[in-house]
Amino acid sequence: MVLLRCEELRKAFNGVAAVAGITLDFPTAGIVAIIGPNGAGKTTLLNVVTGFLRAETGRCVIDGRETTHMAPHRIARIGVARTFQDLRLIQQASLFDNVITARPKQRGERFLPALLRIGVRREEVQ
Repeated sequence: MVLLRCEELRKAFNGVAAVAGITLDFPTAGIVAIIGPNGAGKTTLLNVVTGFLRAETGRCVIDGRETTHMAPHRIARIGVARTFQDLRLIQQASLFDNVITARPKQRGERFLPALLRIGVRREEVQ
């Protein structure tokens, strides 16, 4: 089964095509790698799929939903998001705390659970 399908995506910068006619299927299970040399369009493709850039042509469908013109936060709610390569850590936090900081929809992100620590420790243990 296909979770994400990209069809005929194209994105250019100042007339130079970074992504040109890309069609890809990403399965619902397994690991997928996008490889290529610097300048091959890998980051541009990920930015288009996650909504940070708009494709000039083509479309993306995630789990049956057209996402080509969705905002990044709406695409992330469906379950597809990207991280940025930033090697800075919160120096005062442990490695574990730095890693779980990136996980979305944690109980501790909501005001009352964060304030009262309701269910936060149990969730962190999982």
